[in-house]
Amino acid sequence: MIYLAEVQRGKTGFRGIAKSELKLLALQRSAKSWIPVQSQEAIALDQSYDFNVGVLVIVQINANRQVQDVQTATHRILHVLQTFSHQLETAQKQEEDIKLWQESLHYQSEEMNRYKMETEAQLQEIDVLREETEQLRQEIQRGHEELALAQAKLSQEQQDLAEKQQHWQGIEAQRQELEQQQQKITIDKQEIEQAWEHIRHQQQALAEEQKRAQDLEAQKQQLEQQQQKIGEQNQQIKKAWEDLRYEKLCMEELQQEIHYEQERLATDINSGAKLR
Repeated sequence: MIYLAEVQRGKTGFRGIAKSELKLLALQRSAKSWIPVQSQEAIALDQSYDFNVGVLVIVQINANRQVQDVQTATHRILHVLQTFSHQLETAQKQEEDIKLWQESLHYQSEEMNRYKMETEAQLQEIDVLREETEQLRQEIQRGHEELALAQAKLSQEQQDLAEKQQHWQGIEAQRQELEQQQQKITIDKQEIEQAWEHIRHQQQALAEEQKRAQDLEAQKQQLEQQQQKIGEQNQQIKKAWEDLRYEKLCMEELQQEIHYEQERLATDINSGAKLR
């Protein structure tokens, strides 16, 4: 084990010579770590080592508490002081870093508070958005229902359109047929115009015939007047004939009554004769 020790004047020995002792001050635990020695233990130093009293040394001691090696601690202490100075500077720098870190933490804390407030505001906005989303979802649901109705209506309209297309196809066929008929009518019209021209010539001849027909019509009217007079005479004759027939029937009925009275009288006469 390695210790940091101080050379002290020991007790006076044989021949009046005082031996040097090592007062253990610290124990090296690692390359950069030392721990104080609490005991007041002193280890005798061999006379072969010539150190002045008060000198700090580095001593290596075995498990039997015997000194194996002793070296002046000047270089080691300088190294330790340099290391300590470096560590002190590092500690100061770390302290500054800690202050900066604390300031950063303070800033981050303020930022966290601000972020918390913003988060709460965002949560409120999220609640509003959630409500708006629910309303939007309901509107979308209604939109889906309206879309389904629109699709059904569109399907019906497509079916109606297909029927109309078939109807229009039929109309188109009829139109083509009408065009053919129109062409035929055009041809017939030309033929009719030719026939009309022929008729016009015939009308001129007919006009002459109409004049003759008018004369015949006048004669016809005269004949009709005569026929009307004959008809009236026939009515009078027919009425007189009916009157004669009626009188004849009356005479026949009268004759029957006379015949009946004659038979009754004859019967009464015969009955009276028998009574006598």
